[in-house]
Amino acid sequence: MIYREAHILLEEIAEAALEGKRKEHMELLATVPLLIIDDLGMRKLGPTAGEELLEIIMLGRQTRAKRIRAKAKAEAQEKLNDEFEQGSFAEAHTLGQVPTSPAGERPAVQKPPGREVKEQ
Repeated sequence: MIYREAHILLEEIAEAALEGKRKEHMELLATVPLLIIDDLGMRKLGPTAGEELLEIIMLGRQTRAKRIRAKAKAEAQEKLNDEFEQGSFAEAHTLGQVPTSPAGERPAVQKPPGREVKEQ
């Protein structure tokens, strides 16, 4: 968690830019689990303040979205591995094939009432 007053946060970003460490500082602000920016609107901020704050927000969203996608991908892979270990049809699903019965027949397709289903 990081707590900063808006004007202090923007001063830190400006100092980091002068030291050549702006990118690293912005990544830190974007990846912290909780960033509290206090006193917005209490002081007049510089002309680039809105852009700086928007960049922090957008970087944070991108970072969280990447983490969510990576977690979902890992969970899906784990599920496939579990299915495969249990001898299910994970390999067929992965290859886009329709699982067949032990006799080699496709599962029967039930027709909903009032609709025709074409056999393939």
